[in-house]
Amino acid sequence: MQCVTNSRVAGVPLEQPAQRLIIGVAGGVKKVESILAALRGKLITGLITDEVVAQAILENV
Repeated sequence: MQCVTNSRVAGVPLEQPAQRLIIGVAGGVKKVESILAALRGKLITGLITDEVVAQAILENV
């Protein structure tokens, strides 16, 4: 059964791992785990974020 929501959702497949510069933009301490996962999974190759998040990421690397 096809859900009505599926016909309205669009997505872009990501290269695995990223073959070119892909910059993620995210901020807020609630997103640290997600940002780390994207970096570790090589879904993004660069990041723009705030100082608090950057420090949290550096503490978890």
